[in-house]
Amino acid sequence: MVFACLQHAKAQPEIAEMPESPKAAPPAPAASGAKEIPRVPKNDAPNRFWSMVEPYCREIASEDLKVLEDLMKSHEDEGDFYKIPPLGKHYSQKWAHEDMLEEQREGGKIDYTASV
Repeated sequence: MVFACLQHAKAQPEIAEMPESPKAAPPAPAASGAKEIPRVPKNDAPNRFWSMVEPYCREIASEDLKVLEDLMKSHEDEGDFYKIPPLGKHYSQKWAHEDMLEEQREGGKIDYTASV
């Protein structure tokens, strides 16, 4: 990605500012209550785009490598956090055991003498 950005940036010639076309002098306001004509802002989108993209496409410096190495070192100590605990009983066995206990409790509540 960085290589592609660098190639693109090198392939693009430096964008020179376009000279502004000569403008006629603005008309003098006819009356004190006359509104001024609003100026249309200059299209600066390409310059803004390249100024925002430039940090991601610049040459890799030793400072960048140092930051990456520091990030890698900070995550080496986190090995204890990723240990997987031992597995318990499978949910189907656990549910079967819970159902059996529930049936035993309910079985003690049934009055067999009433149905005979």
